[in-house]
Amino acid sequence: MGIPLILLAQQTPKHLELARKFCVGESGRRDPDTTSGWGQWVHAIDIRRGDAEPDPALYRAAENYTRHVSLDHLWRVLLAAWLGMDALRGADKSHRIAIANMAQNQMLHLKNCGLLWLAGMAEGAVNIISDKEPHPDSLWRAKPSAGARCCPPCNRWAAMRL
Repeated sequence: MGIPLILLAQQTPKHLELARKFCVGESGRRDPDTTSGWGQWVHAIDIRRGDAEPDPALYRAAENYTRHVSLDHLWRVLLAAWLGMDALRGADKSHRIAIANMAQNQMLHLKNCGLLWLAGMAEGAVNIISDKEPHPDSLWRAKPSAGARCCPPCNRWAAMRL
């Protein structure tokens, strides 16, 4: 998940294309399914680039699986926030509510599992999808404040042994 996030954060056409190629490669198919796995990433990139319209199956999946917790659903939540609800043409209020509920459920389960970084991403997505401002320390803020670091300094990586 890290490589596409890094590339998508750059917001340049070249980086979007690199992210798309990576996701197509990971999916194992030239034309991956738009509603699951790496195909969701490919489809979101295509929407952002203006190469595709949103697949209505995305709306049905969000509305039918709001309580199901999986990596696919976390990706769906993160990609909806990244695209912005306005980009998901055809999405009505019920879809916004369903995807916000899905994001909230993902956040709670991730926190319970101790996956706080992913839970923080889901929490930021909930705020964006619900038209709220992300927390000032959120990974989702548009621009870091002057002198701010990406994350607080820590020695967690030094303590990890593979």
